[in-house]
This record gives sequence, structure tokens and C-alpha cells, in this order.
Amino acid sequence: MLTLNDPLSRIMHDLRQPLANIAFSASYLEMILEPGDTQVMEQVAMIQAQLERASHLLDEASRIAHGVAAPQAQEPASLERTNSATSALT
Repeated sequence: MLTLNDPLSRIMHDLRQPLANIAFSASYLEMILEPGDTQVMEQVAMIQAQLERASHLLDEASRIAHGVAAPQAQEPASLERTNSATSALT
């Protein structure tokens, strides 16, 4: 298991703090911007999307470093498939 003494763990920890500060600042900007300022709102949305991407990448790196398998993407439930599967059982 990684600890803060491990280089990879330190790097991930050191990256999360500035990302959290940027995320807070982007949320604050979103709150104080005038509704008509669409150009700036689009830029804030882009910042937030990139922050989510960076956070996801750090989560993936953490899972890899800890030897944990990534969660499997689940396919949305289909009522038609559920009904046909239930019908097959009866």
C-alpha cells in the first residue's frame, strides 16, 4: 500500500490540493458572474470539465498504484431485455 512517503502517492496528493483550489475558484466565478456573460461562463465550464478529467486521471492512477481494478462501466438497464429475461423464466 502506498503512503505519503512513496513518490507516486506524494505527487498525487500534491496535485489534488491545487486542483481543489482551482475547482473552488471556478465555482465561485460561476456564482458571481452575470447571467449574460456567456463567454466567461463557457470558459468556467471548460475549466470545470478539465478539472473533472484531471480528478478522474488521479483516481485511476491511485487505483493502479494500489492494485485495485477499475470499476466496470455498466450498461443502462433495458426494460425490454428485463421483460424478455423474466418471460423466459416463467
